Amino acid sequence: VNPIHKSSPFLQHFPFLLLYVAIVFVLHEDSFSGDERRYYQFAENLTNGFYSPSLPDFNLWNGPGYPIFLMPFVYFGLPLLSITLFNALFQYLSIVFLHQSLRLYLSPKTSTFIAVVWACYYISFQELGGILTESFSLFLISLFLYCFVRVNKKEGLKWGYRSGIVLAYLALTKIIFGYVILVML
Repeated sequence: VNPIHKSSPFLQHFPFLLLYVAIVFVLHEDSFSGDERRYYQFAENLTNGFYSPSLPDFNLWNGPGYPIFLMPFVYFGLPLLSITLFNALFQYLSIVFLHQSLRLYLSPKTSTFIAVVWACYYISFQELGGILTESFSLFLISLFLYCFVRVNKKEGLKWGYRSGIVLAYLALTKIIFGYVILVML
């Protein structure tokens, strides 16, 4: 997909990226709440060469997928806002990859309509301002879907490898997907 082409889903859905950035600016607080501190702490641990402290403080409540993404922000001491702005990008990319996945099976109008319905799913907006895995996971799910349907369209084994890598990273990010993979096997 050429992201510059006028019918590109990147351009079609670009207004949603602007909306999501605005939502991030409204919802972002420059402090930690809930799980945010734990994700950030795991990223700090990874930059220091370990993931969890040793016993008795051993902690594996979260997978390392999201803390791996956070590592550069922690290492360079970037502001927390820079992390949450990526939530807007991940949410936007989830729309684009959903659109592209649907486009392989549906008409352009139908795939655009469904992608816009997904883009307007306001419940996901509430997580945009935090350092949480939701937007990142939605991006990975839509990217996995895109890679997987490309495999089903017989476009080559490389898409099978890509979908496997994305699914593995999703399982590292949201542990529940590890259980889903085991059940599927």
